[in-house]
Amino acid sequence: MIAIFDIGKTNKKFYLFGQNYQILHQEEHNFAETEDEDGFPSEDLSAVAQWVTSTLRAAKADRRFQIKALNFSTYGASAVHLDDHNRVVTPLYNYLKPLEPQILEQLAQHHGQLEQLALDTACPMPLDNLNVGLQMYRLRCLRPDTFDRIHVSLHLPQYLSFLFTGVPTCAKSMIGCHSLLWDFDHDKYHPWALNAGVTQKFVPIRACTSAVQKGEMHIGPGMHDSAASLVPYMVSPSAQPFVLLSTGTWSIAMNPSNDQALTLDELRQGCLKYMNYLGKGVKSSRLFMGQEHEQQVNQIAAHFHVQPDFYKTVVYQPELAEQLGTGSTQPQAPAHAEGAWLTMRPTARPQRPTMP
Repeated sequence: MIAIFDIGKTNKKFYLFGQNYQILHQEEHNFAETEDEDGFPSEDLSAVAQWVTSTLRAAKADRRFQIKALNFSTYGASAVHLDDHNRVVTPLYNYLKPLEPQILEQLAQHHGQLEQLALDTACPMPLDNLNVGLQMYRLRCLRPDTFDRIHVSLHLPQYLSFLFTGVPTCAKSMIGCHSLLWDFDHDKYHPWALNAGVTQKFVPIRACTSAVQKGEMHIGPGMHDSAASLVPYMVSPSAQPFVLLSTGTWSIAMNPSNDQALTLDELRQGCLKYMNYLGKGVKSSRLFMGQEHEQQVNQIAAHFHVQPDFYKTVVYQPELAEQLGTGSTQPQAPAHAEGAWLTMRPTARPQRPTMP
């Protein structure tokens, strides 16, 4: 059997696959967020790590399961910083956390035009904490003592793998996904990251197809969840050119067959490149639809004083759907309720995506 942990920003899942890749067992868990040193919501890394280790321990103890392989996929822009005793140094920073304007000003002053950096590294504009390279640069600028304490930085899937192997790794699929670290034209770390001392915290890069053997179990280094979603379609014997639509916190359209360079206009509209498990760029577009769905559900739940999962048991009413679809009956909002778009932060509104 193959054990997989799929750590999304909202949902954390565990799967056991059989030899024919059929799902034999699955679990799902959600964690309450904690706060970083500035009071901004952040992932409860300790709780996630404890759940991952205890869940695998329980699966291995179950005589129905004989686990031969283990791997991980997680969301991006997630770095775990360890000291020389392998203790976590900082919170797992939230990529939604606003980036201080002076960080971008310093980056532009010392390391080049921001738009050119975005083009070189295939990162969407504007640059922010969605780029793990900027997260680390921020630490170096604002908290240099903390940055100096970091012995090694691991992307989240590699940290989860490290919990079981004790071997720190660095996978290309994470470095190449909106990190501001990877120069796609030259297939190496971008000079700005080298000159800023950011890359010195990483261990040498290993292939996503590598593994560490622990007893009878082979443990992979993990990969970015978007890169992982492409794998079944890329390895299929009958694979044809395709665009993969992936849903989650982000809704993403990935086109592995489009190798054209991104334009600045595409970057400004939220397009970017991910990196597949072979280390090749994948032109993509994205829409913050999962986050938008969560915000709208919470807003409706609060208005009607119901639980946030109310929509899972709503009975379909075809006559109401027909009225809404034809516009024959215009639903009236309560007099005190504003339109949903008016109550949202402008930055949270989904923009029309550009297809890759």
